[in-house]
Formats: sequence, structure tokens, C-alpha cells
Amino acid sequence: MKLNPHPRPLPQGEGGYILLFVLGVLAVVAVLALGMSSTLRLDAQRTVQDKDRLQEEYALKGMAHYTVARLNVGLQAQRQAATRPLEAAERRALWVAEESPYTLEFAGFSATVQMEDAGIIPDANRLDEAEWQRLFSALGEKDTKLIASYAKAVLLTKQSIVMNQGGMGFTSLHELRHIPALPQHLVRGVHDHVLVGTQLKQLEINRSPLLLFRVLGGLDEAQVKALQSTRSRGAIASADATRLLGNSTVPLMTQKSSFLRVRITLKTPQGADYAPVAVVLLKMENNAYKLLDQFIVQP
Repeated sequence: MKLNPHPRPLPQGEGGYILLFVLGVLAVVAVLALGMSSTLRLDAQRTVQDKDRLQEEYALKGMAHYTVARLNVGLQAQRQAATRPLEAAERRALWVAEESPYTLEFAGFSATVQMEDAGIIPDANRLDEAEWQRLFSALGEKDTKLIASYAKAVLLTKQSIVMNQGGMGFTSLHELRHIPALPQHLVRGVHDHVLVGTQLKQLEINRSPLLLFRVLGGLDEAQVKALQSTRSRGAIASADATRLLGNSTVPLMTQKSSFLRVRITLKTPQGADYAPVAVVLLKMENNAYKLLDQFIVQP
């Protein structure tokens, strides 16, 4: 999806709401772009690499806000379609979460935008010490003493936040990045398997990452492989889910949540080891999405 500074004329009447949203989106983009260019001019002493990283972060943040606006345009258009059917071109222009991925270009960057129900990923605040240990082990850490120390460091940080600020603990994935004892390669792995802000702890038999069935459900390697094999043959029914999970107490998702997880991945030169990613959490409130958290993952 390219931003066009000269959009085509829009239908009159009810279709005018699209123009209003587009103007709002362009205003957000203009502010973010201005902030980006100003910061880069004022911070001219930074290395080229630091400037590139800063520019990528501004682009990802701008893309996150733009995604929220596009989704809300789609929601309003779908509601108004009951009284005024949408033209084919209007339908194609709408962003609908269930129809991702989308391609977005912004500030000289191109990215892929993927969306999924955030209910399939647990909230980091709901994990206990044993589950954190299993997560770090599943992410590749072999040293049992280090695994135990990492899990303890996470829970001590959470406890400190609760004592100082109240609430459930972590308020953003950013706080995990700043735990001194936690290596950054593990932080990058953690962001794929937990969120902050949903207060949910459940899995979806067909869509949750397989690794999480080891972490929350305590499944062994053979059970996870059986689950993977069954998934490859098609959607798993609830009766089969009970058989595959055995005696596991993992809570299964039974209905769609009000949260949306968005991953915005910058396209990098071919051969790059790692692409910058924004992990964004949205919540549906009063028939519109609002941004709860965003976490930028850099190489």
C-alpha cells in the first residue's frame, strides 16, 4: 500500500468519511516525518548506523499508527455498507485484520503488515516461574542455572513494578528489554511468544506457536510433534485437541478476543540476517481499535 499525495476523488455523501480519515492519517504521517527529520538534523554526531536505526524506528512507529487508522477506516466502512454498498475499488482499498498480510510503504521503507488475534499469545504477567524457565529453555538456553536466574530476574522486576506502580506488573514489552540479567537474544525470542496488556493466558489449538504448548501446557517433544503433524492435515476439532493435549492443563481459547497483534516487518536487503520488527498490540473499544503497546525489535 503506497501513500499517494494526490488521492483520486472520492464519492460524495457517506463516502466522505474516508476522505476525513485519510486526511487524519496524512496529518499523523506528516508529524512523524517532521519529528524524524528534525531529530536526525539535531543529532548529526551519531554514527551512520545509529541514524539508520533511529530512522527505522520512526518509520515503524509511523506505520503502526497508520495501520490503526486504516483498520478503523475499514471498520467504519463495513458498518456503513449496510446502508450504502461499497464500490469494488473501495472494498479493495479497505484493510481487514482477517485478510492480512498487507504491504505498506512509508518514509522510504517498505514493510509487511501481519495481523492475528492476540488471544492466542499469553500475557507476560500471567506466566509463573516454571513457565518462564520452560520458555527460556525452549528458546535455546541450555544452562539450567542461567535459566533459573533469568526467570527469577523477570519475576523480581515484575514484583518491583507492582510495588512501585501497582497493577499486574509489566506495562510494556519494553520493560523486558531493560532487565540487566536478560540477554538480548532471549528478549528477541520472548517477543514472539508473549504480549503485555491482554491479561489473558490461553492457547488456540490451531494457531498458537507450538513452542507455547511446551511452555504453558508442559507437553513433551513427542506430543508437540504429534500436534504439529495433526495441524498439517487441517483444522483440529475440539475433541481431537483433548486427545492431543493428554493430561495437560493448558487453557484453550474458546472465542475471539478483543485484542489484535500486529507485526510490522521492514523489508531489508537480500541476505540480511535480521529485519527490524514492530510488535504492536491493539484493543477493540467502542467499535474502534486503539494502540496499547508497541515494541521495536532491532537486529
